[in-house]
Amino acid sequence: MVGNGEKVEKTAKQRFPATFWTANTIELFERAAYYSMAPWVVVYLTEILGMSPTLATTLNGSILWGLIYFLPILSGTLADKYGYKRSLRVSFLMISIGYFITGAVKKFWPLILGKEASESVDYIYPVVLGIVLIGIGGSIVKPCIAGTVQKTSGLRATLGFGIFYMVINIGSITGRGASYFIRKVLDLGIPAVFTYAAVIFALIGLAIVLFIYKEPEYVSDGKKDDQKVQKKTLSQAI
Repeated sequence: MVGNGEKVEKTAKQRFPATFWTANTIELFERAAYYSMAPWVVVYLTEILGMSPTLATTLNGSILWGLIYFLPILSGTLADKYGYKRSLRVSFLMISIGYFITGAVKKFWPLILGKEASESVDYIYPVVLGIVLIGIGGSIVKPCIAGTVQKTSGLRATLGFGIFYMVINIGSITGRGASYFIRKVLDLGIPAVFTYAAVIFALIGLAIVLFIYKEPEYVSDGKKDDQKVQKKTLSQAI
């Protein structure tokens, strides 16, 4: 009887904690937001906003991808200092605003400039702002979620990261499906992919961060892996 009890207790301890699944759910919605609009960025910038293919490719390939894929080394360091939950709040707020600005730019920018819709309008400034917000916000999400997965996987880190990457793929499929539904079934066009699909997915992710996600241990607490650590200043962290 004692042996059975120990076996049940051991099995229970092997389960991933709730924070692990919450973090993966957040990642799913962030990836759904990104992949709903990612295939259409260059098409949207060239065919709808009238930018040159060179400029559109530079904004998408150099600025957006560059921020998302190379900035995490800095944003992850700052997340270690300020905490994952606080960093995720900032990141999802940034990407929500970024997606909205990018998708709604053709409606609000001519009004701000005082021009008619038929006149030639240069959308470069608000689009760059939107893309920078999406890029910086996205660069914060990845290390925070990956860090949470690592901290909550225990001895099953390999399986934990396997689930994490599976969730990324599910998010990609979900985002692309939502994009197709908005463009083809509802016939709302590419701008609606940004303002509806991407923004809604991002806001769902923000809501989960605000109301469900719980902070795992991190360096700023002065404790990591049961060891006392010295708090770093901002300049030391950078």
